[in-house]
Amino acid sequence: MNKSKNHYLGVREYIWILFCFTFLIGCSKRNETDFSKKALQDILVTKAGDSIKVEDVFALNTDKKLVFNIWASWCKDCLNSIPKNNTLMREYSDFHYINISIDKNYMEWSKALHKYDVFGDHYYLPSGWDGDFSEFLQLDWIPRYLIVNEDKTIEVFDCTRLKENVLDNTLKN
Repeated sequence: MNKSKNHYLGVREYIWILFCFTFLIGCSKRNETDFSKKALQDILVTKAGDSIKVEDVFALNTDKKLVFNIWASWCKDCLNSIPKNNTLMREYSDFHYINISIDKNYMEWSKALHKYDVFGDHYYLPSGWDGDFSEFLQLDWIPRYLIVNEDKTIEVFDCTRLKENVLDNTLKN
């Protein structure tokens, strides 16, 4: 009886391991290098209240690599990262910094811009977590950083902490 019970536990453990492995493989994120057409068509809002497509933000910034920071004013991790990010962003002037907020509404975002000193250009993403841009990113955590080359190819797709080594390695390439 003891022997069969141990055998049963072994099978149960084996099934659990197989389930976990399958789940992890099935849920792994893509590592994209090119934006989808739908993501590039998603609408952002400027500080002045004007609408602009994501692809038009690229057209305004063709001379440097871009660092995208997807954040929100209600996100504790995002707010805690601002001072260190600002320091890194000022030190690494070979990049252009684009901050995209997924705040719940334009007014909350606007208030946050006045309250927090976030370095770089600012846009609000009205579609938030559910839009084409966020869907393309498989956005499930913020802050989220992307590094995009001058030719609009994505060099760093899924980064949740902006670090010197990420920027250093990207500059060297």
